[in-house]
Amino acid sequence: MSIRESYEQWWAAIRPPNPPAVQTEECKRAFYAGAQSFFVLAMELAELPDEQAEAGMQRFEDELGAYFK
Repeated sequence: MSIRESYEQWWAAIRPPNPPAVQTEECKRAFYAGAQSFFVLAMELAELPDEQAEAGMQRFEDELGAYFK
C-alpha cells in the first residue's frame, strides 16, 4: 500500500459529512507530516546496530501503544 492509499483509506474512515476545505487540507497535512516523521525515524534506526535498532523499534511500539490506548 502506498502512503497516498493509506491516507485515502484513513480519510474515508474518519471523514465527517461535508468537511470544510480547510479541515480536509489540514488533516491531509497532518497525516503526511506523521508519515514523514516516521520515515525519518525509521531511516535513523536502520543505520543503528541491531540491538539499538530493536530498542528503538520497541520505543516506537510503546509510544504508539500508549497513544492508542
